[in-house]
Amino acid sequence: MSEDLFPGQSERVKFTADQMKCLASPARAEVFWNFHNTFPKSTAEVAEGLGRSASSTSYHVAELVQAGLLLAVGERKKRSRHEALYVLSSKHFSTVSHQESDDYRTNMLKGYAGLLRLLLRERTEFTEAMKARPQMLEHSAFFRNTLRMSNEAAKELVQRISAEIARATEEQTEQEGSLVAITFSVTPALVETRRMNRKGVKKPNKKG
Repeated sequence: MSEDLFPGQSERVKFTADQMKCLASPARAEVFWNFHNTFPKSTAEVAEGLGRSASSTSYHVAELVQAGLLLAVGERKKRSRHEALYVLSSKHFSTVSHQESDDYRTNMLKGYAGLLRLLLRERTEFTEAMKARPQMLEHSAFFRNTLRMSNEAAKELVQRISAEIARATEEQTEQEGSLVAITFSVTPALVETRRMNRKGVKKPNKKG
């Protein structure tokens, strides 16, 4: 076992069908992806980051623990109460969705839709908050572009960005500053995947 793993934590696992079904709940997917694989967080911290109630977040945390997606790794005293701390149960989760069932892929997309819904809520609240604090714009960014590059160049880009996010995560502070949400996604452009899908469809043989 790697020395930087928590007891019971895995280095790399694939989402099971039951775990993907658990994450099909948009709200539960939001909670899951706001925990971390290295830095333990409490339910209250995640609830605050999502703008959700502690009670509803606790319900989803219990479901995620039962599904083997979250791991309790200790507790801490905050003011007059003790709160449990959790991490993701694996350093890396993966899925080979094209090898899975239709239900598996449908549940995966439902969870992804929950994250997109969260992004919209964050952006909506942010645009409203900027009316009172326009300086917030200085540490926010939105960038979208389509680049033509080789598979190797795309792989290298993903590795570089992932490494930079990991570095920033290691340097984060517990008390100072603001909570910042980072979302990172690299996929083939829509025109590319549509082209791939058309090539993958076999035309029926003509009779006669």
